[in-house]
Amino acid sequence: MKSFLTILAAVVISLAAGHFIYKPTLTTNVIEQKTSSQVFEKQKIRCGYQYWDGGLFKDEATGKLKGFMVDYTEKLAANTEMQIEWIGPIDWANITAELNANKIDAWCAGTWLSGKNARFMLVSDPVAYNGFEAFVRGDDTRFDADPNLLNDPSVTLAVIGSTSSAYVAQRILPQAKVFDLPLSATDVEVIMNVATGKADVGFNSPGIVYQYMQENPGKVKRLRPDQPYALMGVTYTVKQGEWQLHHLLNTAIKELDKTGYTQKLITQYNAEYPGLFATSDKLPSR
Repeated sequence: MKSFLTILAAVVISLAAGHFIYKPTLTTNVIEQKTSSQVFEKQKIRCGYQYWDGGLFKDEATGKLKGFMVDYTEKLAANTEMQIEWIGPIDWANITAELNANKIDAWCAGTWLSGKNARFMLVSDPVAYNGFEAFVRGDDTRFDADPNLLNDPSVTLAVIGSTSSAYVAQRILPQAKVFDLPLSATDVEVIMNVATGKADVGFNSPGIVYQYMQENPGKVKRLRPDQPYALMGVTYTVKQGEWQLHHLLNTAIKELDKTGYTQKLITQYNAEYPGLFATSDKLPSR
């Protein structure tokens, strides 16, 4: 009997030990499952955003959000039987932190496609493409005949530090001196620093700069109109590990593309903001 009780006690202790050993794993799985499934349980995507011309802005008369990314995201949600809750504005520098803190489910204002972003977030397929053109001062003729002269240590390149646009711009002009703007700066501020002479060149999409150029004629000019140095894919981002939501976004993006909705919306916004989007078959020329 003593021997039996001893064995029984050992089995109970062993089972108990096994239970406590695996309990953290079970708890972790439950937490992960809750995080990844809450979007689908509630049928709602919490979308972080920030403003950019043509892409996402607030209608001052109604207070409602408007723009290409708003229309596109709302259509994507309707097609997947989801609702969108817009949360923001949020600083561009805080995208990863907001995703990791589960304050938002996705960044829906669009970020430019970058391999470096993929180290910290899951990046969707591109929704559309912005042409990445060079802008110089309106009265600056030094580079008109040969834009390759921009790639020189005597030339100052304005960028928003540690952003996708900065990485690409510095790869295009590796010899240029970099003038870093803070992460809180806007895309248009890059061009404004060119206009005021703090920098010689900045890169952006013509459509994003369109309103500034209309309001400030002659201040800056497109160095090579309709000849982008790069095509910047506009993407959604979600938290690392959120593969189900990532898959939903990519599948919906393909559907909107193949059913003609994406091109129709691009045409609409290119009419309102000329040059906002480039066609994906327009290869960058150097």
